[in-house]
Amino acid sequence: MEGEGEKMDIAKAALPNMLAIATAFAQPEDWENPEVNSRDRMPAATYAMPLADAKAAYADSIEPETPYTLSLDGTWKFRWTGDPARRPLDFWKSDFDDASWGEIDVPSCVEMRGYGIPVYTNVRYPHKNKWPEIRDRESGRPDNNPVSSYRRRFTLPASWKGRDTILRFEGVGS
Repeated sequence: MEGEGEKMDIAKAALPNMLAIATAFAQPEDWENPEVNSRDRMPAATYAMPLADAKAAYADSIEPETPYTLSLDGTWKFRWTGDPARRPLDFWKSDFDDASWGEIDVPSCVEMRGYGIPVYTNVRYPHKNKWPEIRDRESGRPDNNPVSSYRRRFTLPASWKGRDTILRFEGVGS
């Protein structure tokens, strides 16, 4: 049949493009990708705080007083979802509208504040653990990989002007 070979050649030529498109769409989400350890953070380093003067370096305290720390403990805007597809995107932008978000105390454990279920233990349960199925509050989909998003506005002290500032989280689980 005439033209049959021509159709086959076109299909063979299109195959690499179709594979490239399929591969691009098949990329796993960050939380499913073992190659992704973090995004947008500085390399790991030893923890050290800048001190006010040389005298403070000789203090007996493990963490000497310094004017260059600012605790962000307290009330934060908070959004929880049991479905990663429904997590808020770009919530870090200053013009993001978080008016509908709730609030949560920081530090705290979201599961102990009514989000998801507390299933963390360092011992084996003495009974069969049949947890109730938790569903995302908005979509109704099963809670298979919950996401907590936090926002907090704060002002750096004027005395820090011109200094590098690093935001450090001590107790974040992931």
